[in-house]
Amino acid sequence: MDGIDDTIVKVKLPEGAVVSVAAVAPEGVEEDISAGDKLASFEGVERSITAISKRLISAIKDASPDKASIEFGIDVKIEQGGLTGLLAKGSAGATLKVTLEWAAGSGGA
Repeated sequence: MDGIDDTIVKVKLPEGAVVSVAAVAPEGVEEDISAGDKLASFEGVERSITAISKRLISAIKDASPDKASIEFGIDVKIEQGGLTGLLAKGSAGATLKVTLEWAAGSGGA
């Protein structure tokens, strides 16, 4: 990507497991958020996923389908000494794939 580098960051999950995450570091950002014994927090990514999911669930409830599925990707970005989640661009520029289905005669849209 132009002007963006991937950085491997060690992250401690709430359960205590430590994982390595490929995070997007904007050009010019040299802050090492997982230097030494300090591990980056995954909470920002978790909050991003929760917020996106809640908004999508709300929209699906309003549409009232009989069946729904959603797919989205999250890029992990280094921001303000921690990690945050961004909707991933994915292939063909799609960030969300939403499928809504209504059974015949169910009165859906």
